[in-house]
Amino acid sequence: EDFMPDRIKSDLKLNKEDFGIGEEITSSVQADNLFGTPAANRNYEWELNLDKTPFEAKGYEEYNFEIKKDFSFNTVFRSGKTDGAGHAAETIALGNELEETGLLKGNIRATVFDETGRPVHRYARFNVYTQPVFIGIRNFNDYVGTRTPLRIGLIALDRKGGIQRQQVTVTVVRKEWQNVI
Repeated sequence: EDFMPDRIKSDLKLNKEDFGIGEEITSSVQADNLFGTPAANRNYEWELNLDKTPFEAKGYEEYNFEIKKDFSFNTVFRSGKTDGAGHAAETIALGNELEETGLLKGNIRATVFDETGRPVHRYARFNVYTQPVFIGIRNFNDYVGTRTPLRIGLIALDRKGGIQRQQVTVTVVRKEWQNVI
């Protein structure tokens, strides 16, 4: 099988790597032919995915920051043609429907097609922090004996792992079951 090198070179850039709710993600693709001229009027496809990922902070590995709120995100897909300078840009706003869902990892795939229809893919990854403070509970043994005190460790951290003062409401759920043996 013969190896065919790519006929175009493309570069995908984001306006930044970390985003919050209400901000806009702007990505730009620059496509050039290998001999230096812009790859003008070439078809491109743009795809954005978001997935939930656990928040982790260095030095606080014994804490669990999991959020049980349901999260679903439909992949955003767009297509078009590069302009006369071989440039294309796409922007998407992060809406309030993502609020309080934890840390999200995003991935953008931009594909530019050369004159024969062969694709050249580029990827960019980013983080979406859906809340300013993450509340963690210290891991403890699942089984707790009756009439035994239990200390519950709580912590509030910002996105960089700095301790924050935050008022929270804690609800303790007592599960009780009976066994007849």
